[in-house]
Amino acid sequence: MRVFYFIFSVLAYVIGVGSMAGLFYYVQFIVDRNLVPFTWNAVLWNCLLFLIFPLQHSLLARPAIKKIFPSTLERSIYVATSGIAMWIILFEWNRVGPILYEVPSPWSYLIDALFYVTLILIILTTREMDHWRMFGVSQGYATWKRTELPPGELKTSGLYAYIRHPLTSLFIVVLWCHATMSMGRLWFNLWFTFYALAGTIFEERDLKRTFGQKYLLYERRVGAFVPRLNK
Repeated sequence: MRVFYFIFSVLAYVIGVGSMAGLFYYVQFIVDRNLVPFTWNAVLWNCLLFLIFPLQHSLLARPAIKKIFPSTLERSIYVATSGIAMWIILFEWNRVGPILYEVPSPWSYLIDALFYVTLILIILTTREMDHWRMFGVSQGYATWKRTELPPGELKTSGLYAYIRHPLTSLFIVVLWCHATMSMGRLWFNLWFTFYALAGTIFEERDLKRTFGQKYLLYERRVGAFVPRLNK
């Protein structure tokens, strides 16, 4: 039975990380293509569609739901369901016009370069944060091998020495770092920016509960999303 936990964690990883790759491809190449005329019905549909995320999170947070699944699979279930929610949004999102602005070349090439550099930094940052544990594979493997994972550590090196939430900051840069801006992209970016910032609020709460005074000292020293200049 334990081997199936590991297999599930790998499948969840494929779904979750695949959805993130799909998101980055979508915002770079698709969201401003084949635009439909602006209507408030299309915008309303997009808003309702995005509610999949808070619905998924609130359901998984309920104690009655948590009791259904083994605690060792909690992270993998979160990764898998988040990935499914992302794929639904990407396939069903209304790409609404008009184009609000378009940055001409050669400036557009610089914007594209910043986008790809930011993607590389995101990948490197997930490696700093223990990539496999972050996406639930380590938990599935530990269950299979009947071993205990060591407690998570507060990360304060690398980018975390300058920003407490570099993944959030980098994700927001990826969203907004584009040479074109359609009305559909604007709504897409606003929703995902709000989602990222709201998620960080809950993450901060959990970090304070887990690391206590150590995190409070770190919070005083390091900025949340941008480096502090008065250190």
